[in-house]
Amino acid sequence: ALVRRVGPVTAAINNLGFSQDGEKLAAALALSGGGVRLWTAPFDDPPHYDTAYGDSSCRLDFAPGGSLATTSDDGFVRLYDHHARLIKKKIMPAGKGLRTVAL
Repeated sequence: ALVRRVGPVTAAINNLGFSQDGEKLAAALALSGGGVRLWTAPFDDPPHYDTAYGDSSCRLDFAPGGSLATTSDDGFVRLYDHHARLIKKKIMPAGKGLRTVAL
């Protein structure tokens, strides 16, 4: 059964994931500037946005402590703390096309 709708989402979702404690929901969005959206339970408030992506956001994964890693076709891997603050952005040697991440 549909329990709740979240939004806004302005592009197709490439990847969607919950944190291990179920308190956060993240969406990796297609299109340049789509970036990532992060909602926090009870999912009533607007999401945290990071749209500073030069291309589609591809994959995401949560660590047990709630930090979040994302990949993008712009060649960067981004790491966010459990408060959704960007703490590291690093270009990968392979450049564009990094398609997965796991924590």
